[in-house]
Amino acid sequence: EDLWPDSGLPTQWERAKDCVIYYAQEAANNSIVIYTISLGAQADIELMQRVAELTGGEHYYAPSAQDLDQIFQEIADHIFLRLVR
Repeated sequence: EDLWPDSGLPTQWERAKDCVIYYAQEAANNSIVIYTISLGAQADIELMQRVAELTGGEHYYAPSAQDLDQIFQEIADHIFLRLVR
């Protein structure tokens, strides 16, 4: 399916992005929230933002691995965990 706009990348990359969006939509359809983190300057920030948006999650950008602990803490502070017995 064409779920992601054509960016002129080789076909396998376009299909990979379509696959990511497909599964993000499946997650959203099943009330699964996805928080995404783009790590480094080469990350596909636009794609990760879209995944988070589709599922009601949040997107974070980490310039380096040293930024990850802070981001993980922010995510942990925002999520609500309910244990069911």
